[in-house]
Order: sequence, then C-alpha cells, then structure tokens
Amino acid sequence: MLSLLEGWALTTGFKQWMNLVGRYRPDFQDRLARGDSSEIDDGHNSYPSGHAAYMFVAMTIIAWYLISLTGVLARPARFNFPLALVCISPLVLSTFVAVTRPADHKHHFSDINAGSFIGLACGTFAFLLNFHSPLDEHRCGEPKLRGADPAGDPAAGKQEPMAERPLQRDEA
Repeated sequence: MLSLLEGWALTTGFKQWMNLVGRYRPDFQDRLARGDSSEIDDGHNSYPSGHAAYMFVAMTIIAWYLISLTGVLARPARFNFPLALVCISPLVLSTFVAVTRPADHKHHFSDINAGSFIGLACGTFAFLLNFHSPLDEHRCGEPKLRGADPAGDPAAGKQEPMAERPLQRDEA
C-alpha cells in the first residue's frame, strides 16, 4: 500500500510539472464550440496522459509484487515463462486503458507514451524503494525495513549522542 501511495505521489508530481507546458487535446476545437470554460481549461492538459500514468504506476507495482512473490526472476524453475506471463498480466489492463484514450479523442499517441513511461518508471522506483530486488534469490518478495541496518538489527542504525567531556590539554 505504501508503494502505491508513493508511486501515485511521484506520478502526480511529474504529471503536474509537465502540465505546466500544456498541449491541446485533439478535441479542443469541439470544446471551444461548446463554450464551457471548465472544458476549455481542461483542454490544455493533454500531455502526458494521466489515465495511462496512473494505471501504469498501479499495475507496475502489482506486477513487480507478483514477480517478487513468485520468485520467477530469481529462481530458475520449470514453467517460469507461463508464470511470468501471469505475473505481468496486470499490465494488460493498463495497456488497454492507455490505448483507448486516442479512440476517445482525449490524447495524442505521444501523450499516451509519455504517461505510460512515467507510470512504469515511478512504479518501479516506488516498488524498489519498499521491497528487495526481484532478482535477489534469498530476499525477493520481502519488504525493506526502513531505518534498519542490512543485518536486520533496527537498533544498530541509531547512534547514541556522544557524552560531553571537557577538553584536556597536553602539557609538555
């Protein structure tokens, strides 16, 4: 859940930052003809596609989690290929959502590509921030404990403040 929230926050930051540039939606002329000011304002937010970005961030985290949970990349075994296909199946849903956006005349294909890339990158980053690498044979699928040292002792990462002591001079 933390990975999803962090991925969503990163994606929102990237999307809002890139929307400062603005790009007209393919149906912008129709929006002008209707005259609704809220639709006209939204007509400048085509690049990147938020639907593609948010779907890809969520489904990327779920796909990485399934890959880690099954250990399909870390442990060679029989039937890994069909298992890998099942693990990445959530990305089919996000791809479906992404390719329907140009059909609705809401986005250009470059908007979809940018949103998909942002979602994939932010989802992968958020997953790796909270879980061990899916390539690690021994720890794949395990969450990372923040504030703990690599050996797993949470108290080892904390340092006690040094006691104040008076400075001593060397008398020679």
